Amino acid sequence: MSVKQLDPTWSMYTIATAAGATDFHYGDGGLTADCTQEALDAAVAAYDHAAFVAAGKVKVFTELVQNHLNSVARESGYDDIFTAISYATSSHATRGPQGVAFRDWRDTVWDTCNVLLGTWQTGGTEPTLEEVLAALPTFTG
Repeated sequence: MSVKQLDPTWSMYTIATAAGATDFHYGDGGLTADCTQEALDAAVAAYDHAAFVAAGKVKVFTELVQNHLNSVARESGYDDIFTAISYATSSHATRGPQGVAFRDWRDTVWDTCNVLLGTWQTGGTEPTLEEVLAALPTFTG
């Protein structure tokens, strides 16, 4: 086993784990992982940095959208979007229809988000977080 210094521009933990590393050390030289050189070289060769970065950005965008959904539901007195939608089957005169409205709005929000991300992932311009939020439909329920 050898200890190999990992390039900080890559997902060091992801690569080293793929190479079979189980022992990690962080010191003056950065992160090192205990694994064979051959295994590490194979993991580095198979690593797709652009895909890893893109996946991280998609996670940020989807968390932003989920937080937006929860925030709007809280403005109407619910704990989160899930609680609001749970009223969709309620016979309550106000909360029942509002639950349906939240459910339908949530679906159009995710449809919009998926179109934006799909456009970017197929070669379009990467939207900023502000552009994602601005493109989402407004809740009118």
